[in-house]
Amino acid sequence: MNINWNDIVNQTIAQIIAAVAIFILSLFVLDQKKIIRPWVYKYFNNSLKWFFFSILKLIDIFSSLPARIIIAILLVILISIYHNIYYSVILTILILSFFMREKKHQTFLPASDFSDKFENLVLWNVIRGAPIIEHDFGKPVPDLNLKFIGDNPTNSLIFHKKIEATQGTIECDFYLEPHSVFNIVFFADKEKEKWFMARFDCRPGESDGFLIKGEGVGQQNWNYYKMSGTTTSVHEWHRARIVIKDKKILLYKNDNLLVELKDEQSFGKHVGMFNEVNDVHVDNFTFTKNLWN
Repeated sequence: MNINWNDIVNQTIAQIIAAVAIFILSLFVLDQKKIIRPWVYKYFNNSLKWFFFSILKLIDIFSSLPARIIIAILLVILISIYHNIYYSVILTILILSFFMREKKHQTFLPASDFSDKFENLVLWNVIRGAPIIEHDFGKPVPDLNLKFIGDNPTNSLIFHKKIEATQGTIECDFYLEPHSVFNIVFFADKEKEKWFMARFDCRPGESDGFLIKGEGVGQQNWNYYKMSGTTTSVHEWHRARIVIKDKKILLYKNDNLLVELKDEQSFGKHVGMFNEVNDVHVDNFTFTKNLWN
């Protein structure tokens, strides 16, 4: 019996490619559902985090529309040459991926109930620190600079004087200096200093996400609650959004959903902000009570 080694080799290669393609598509789907990054952040050390996040970055590149079109053309060529069923399976899966749509959310908000372009600080109570209005920086100028002062974890801590709510949308633009951390406080009891906070972090090995602060001053009662596994770039303006509706809390950065909480009870109704480790610039703050469906 003659053994056709070419067919065996081609079949083996095709099966390997098919397995890799399905694995990559599976990771892509899981990453879109915000499953992979939080899991990696929670359970892996920094070296393994770097490895997995590098893989996810490659997946982002290969799953882009131009890359998928090029891969589909190559698969058509391979099918016409080898007539291999595994290439056909990969092509079918790839074609189906063209019909996948990332979940979109509304980027237009109705007129906000409270807004601040930070021409002054009259709408905010300064609890501690030295926040200042910057007249030579902003999006556009002026903006608020939450200054690093080094004597408390909640460096320049401020609370809005008028917002008291457990439902609504908080938005603002922010700009991180190197190693800085920006926290938006909500569901806050100001007197007990007990709250939820949405964190945007640029430090290596750290993550954006949600934390909870227990009663009292100091970091010993802070707890990581649900982290996204993503970090935020420095020296660049970003748009933060926290949507609190019914029993869900959604955290967005630049219109990308980072992480979601469900069935959370509030400690209070106040909203605030503070920085850690270095200065953070903030502009175009809004709060909107009425949410869309």
